[in-house]
Amino acid sequence: KRSRLSSAKTPTMTDVARIAEVSQMTVSRVMRKSGYVSDSVVERVYQAAAQVGYVHNRLAGGLAGADSSLVGVVLPTLQNRVFSEVLSGVTNALSDIQVQPVFGVSEYSQDVESALVLDMLAWRPQGLIISGLEHSTSLRETLMASSIRVAEIMDVDGSPIGSCFGFS
Repeated sequence: KRSRLSSAKTPTMTDVARIAEVSQMTVSRVMRKSGYVSDSVVERVYQAAAQVGYVHNRLAGGLAGADSSLVGVVLPTLQNRVFSEVLSGVTNALSDIQVQPVFGVSEYSQDVESALVLDMLAWRPQGLIISGLEHSTSLRETLMASSIRVAEIMDVDGSPIGSCFGFS
């Protein structure tokens, strides 16, 4: 027997459009925050979305347009205050351009770092921020062969994959 929750229909843009009395395209524009939509229509769409429990699927739109709003961030640890401050700074800077960081912690393991980066690449992020310039050979080859923008932070002594920012 199916539970009430699992048998419930997932709310769609069509549901939101019907309740807000607008087109699906208008709902899409409001959710993507693109194009002109009046403030009153934006408010109606958000109210309708809240009423039915609709959550916009940003991943689907990002994959369709090859433009996600994610940036992968892999840090070696959060035990060192420097890295938690880096994460805070990255989060603040990305929020200004409406991009979300997705982060992982490698605990200084190249194997863990590689696994995290490969998982993140599957989400097609806009870019990747990784710490240091020393990565496994296979990860370097994967990133160099990809079209992903890579920023390596915290070090400048070595050969960067893309851009590097740090100190010597």
